[in-house]
Amino acid sequence: MIGGQGLGQNRPARRSSAAAALGAALLSILVSSCGDNEGDQGNVSGKTRLVAHHGKSRTSSSAVHLVKLPAFRADGAAWSPRGRWIALATRNGIVLRNVSTGGRRHIRAPRPHVRFASATLNWSPDGRTLRYVTSQGPVPNQGYWLTTVRRNGSSLRQVPLGTFAPEATWAPAGWPLVFLTRPYGIEIEEPDGPEPPRTVPLGPEPALWTLAGMDERPKSIYKGGREVREPAFSPGGTNILFIASDRRGAWVMTVGVDGFSPRRLTGRLVDAFAAWSPGGKKVVLAATTLKGDRRQHLFMVAARGGKLRKLTAVEVQSAPAWSPDGRWIAYASYDTNYDSEIRMIHPNGRGETVIARFPSREIDALQWSPDSRRLAYEARPIPQSD
Repeated sequence: MIGGQGLGQNRPARRSSAAAALGAALLSILVSSCGDNEGDQGNVSGKTRLVAHHGKSRTSSSAVHLVKLPAFRADGAAWSPRGRWIALATRNGIVLRNVSTGGRRHIRAPRPHVRFASATLNWSPDGRTLRYVTSQGPVPNQGYWLTTVRRNGSSLRQVPLGTFAPEATWAPAGWPLVFLTRPYGIEIEEPDGPEPPRTVPLGPEPALWTLAGMDERPKSIYKGGREVREPAFSPGGTNILFIASDRRGAWVMTVGVDGFSPRRLTGRLVDAFAAWSPGGKKVVLAATTLKGDRRQHLFMVAARGGKLRKLTAVEVQSAPAWSPDGRWIAYASYDTNYDSEIRMIHPNGRGETVIARFPSREIDALQWSPDSRRLAYEARPIPQSD
């Protein structure tokens, strides 16, 4: 057993920024809702303003279809392989929402839940099975459970993972699974002598692990730093992208699925959130650098590492999402009134486009559908200070 608990996934902090000037042509957008009776409901058209975009007028055939996910439960959502369904975690299991008809199916299964985070759902490549890691198992207080269930609710199976795993994801071809461990808290030790108190991490050391199958044993592939987070397989399934950090800062890194060739792609950063390009040759990141205005911006870097190339002047408030067809990178920013926007930009830094604004909302959990025609998002109310 590896032992320990996890803290969950950090979020990019909300900061103010001035949006770029807008062009004159209108972008056609279809907005649909993916809420349910346990979360945010209704069409977002009353809260969304369609705005102008840069460049030439676009036709309806190139319109982006926005799909609203329920607030506070969108982090673990997952598109089905053909893009017909979105799977969402609920208090009683999993809900499948048909993005075209609005229909829904409820799968009664152990609640996808991890401490301090949203359990990430995952579809098998054939679209018949859902997989996830959860703390809800047949035996209480036994760490996390690797769980699979058929789309029709049958064939539920749970296997103890042997640890507390706050983040996990599957390879594009199905297996292996990669998950991470890290301390879940600290303990303050009071020495007997004149030495000052010291903090001791509680739980396992920060590490990445792979699992080749439901009945296999985990294999450690990376250890180091104070924290590791956000593992993501390369499109070919041979490398894993992740963020590593210590007291000095954060780095975007990759490591082979076999544990060989760990590599830092960037120099030291304040913080970062990264995503692969569809071809696996580049990485886009929302990052705060040590130099400059200390705000989060969008950058590009080669998958083998190198110099960061800045894509946007505006401040970015969410992790970026690269469309599967490779044409667009979606991200959230702010306008001059500090209302949230969803923007898109080409990987070469051109064609920056504002596609929607959301007054008094924070945007997160951007996810493209497999055909790149729809973009799911979460709009949360901005916390009000007293």
